[in-house]
Amino acid sequence: MEVFFHKLSQPLGALATGLELASMSDDPAQHRAAIDKGLAQVERLLWLFNITRTFFAEDFTHGSELFALKECLDAVIADCSPLAESKNVRLQLDIRDNPSVFANRQHLQHALENILNVCFRSTNPGETLTIKAECSRQIRIQIPCGRMFSPDERDSAFHPFPPGVEVKPGQAANLDLALSRRIVQSFSGEVTIVQGPAQNCLFQVTLPIPLA
Repeated sequence: MEVFFHKLSQPLGALATGLELASMSDDPAQHRAAIDKGLAQVERLLWLFNITRTFFAEDFTHGSELFALKECLDAVIADCSPLAESKNVRLQLDIRDNPSVFANRQHLQHALENILNVCFRSTNPGETLTIKAECSRQIRIQIPCGRMFSPDERDSAFHPFPPGVEVKPGQAANLDLALSRRIVQSFSGEVTIVQGPAQNCLFQVTLPIPLA
């Protein structure tokens, strides 16, 4: 939460400073420049407020229901197929069981699609991206990512505002992954990165098995 308020304070500070300096000038050109820069800061501020509201004010569990995991994963693949085709990537599903999940279906799909879209960036044309799902003591969904695994990825990949990376409208960096983790955590699950069989990053989504 602290990092979001820190990010909100940046455009607020820049806006206040710019307007204060303009108020001490009699030059109309400086006034116009201050207003133009102020509008840009307001746009960024509204974007950050909307993101913060989504992360911390939206109840992702509202409307939760019991549904088959395969139905959700089939919908995820259908939604992401146009992007996969544009990148010449084949999508497939390997599901060993078909457990039921208790969650908000729309939000869970959104979380999984965010992860899948990140994985597309490091999947080469002509490759097949396989989503695997199984159920033992918990439900586990694995989505492979082509980039090499590093222990630092476990936390840094989910930092919403990575140090040294500009985050702005249309350039959200890790925000989508951070949101996916928050959504899944609201269903008492977790999103982590583990090392895959080819020393690649493997996104792992775990969810509890609903009580009978």
